[in-house]
Amino acid sequence: MKYLCLDIGNVLCYINEKAFLSCIGETIYRYPSDDGCCIYDTYDPIWFLKHCQAQLDIGTTTMKDELIDHYTYAAYNILNAWTSMISPCKETIEWAESLIDKYGYKIALLSNIGEEHAVVVEKLLSPNNFFEKTIHHFSFEVGARKPQKLYYQSFLMQYPEFRGCYFIDDRQENLDMAKQFGFRTIQLDLSKDNIEVKLKDISDRLKSFDRINEYS
Repeated sequence: MKYLCLDIGNVLCYINEKAFLSCIGETIYRYPSDDGCCIYDTYDPIWFLKHCQAQLDIGTTTMKDELIDHYTYAAYNILNAWTSMISPCKETIEWAESLIDKYGYKIALLSNIGEEHAVVVEKLLSPNNFFEKTIHHFSFEVGARKPQKLYYQSFLMQYPEFRGCYFIDDRQENLDMAKQFGFRTIQLDLSKDNIEVKLKDISDRLKSFDRINEYS
């Protein structure tokens, strides 16, 4: 069996964070109260996301609860923008599917992700049963997030067979910590990389690694 670990955000799926932040800016800073007057909110969208992101990832809160607390009147409108900010990357998903179906890979999805986005991702990755064919190690279920050591430790304790395999992520700090646990690492960022070129390079590296393992 061959093994591979993949991040989800900006690896398997596009993350349009700017659209979510724009929605807050356009919706929140001016909205009507019950008496018809306009109320202005002072919470900066970037501050808001930074403030709650870590807690979302480790499962101690949800975006719905945070929006209700901070942006009561427009919480549900903004929640729609939060759940729709993820879209699938056809190229990387099809590439990962081929690794499973044609080359016998076992793939684990290692992602900093909250409960609401996990539901969205499951639907996006369900065609061709791709989601069901993969192992899921999601931060909101683990109670730790990349690049915390506990995140990688808990994964390898549960799935020791993945030790030493390649791990693909968009964030360098996550890859740096992964190296400390014996992973081989590759950075892939859908927002920056030429996907076709990058996937060919990754495929070549995986083939080379597999050949070495066959004769070792």
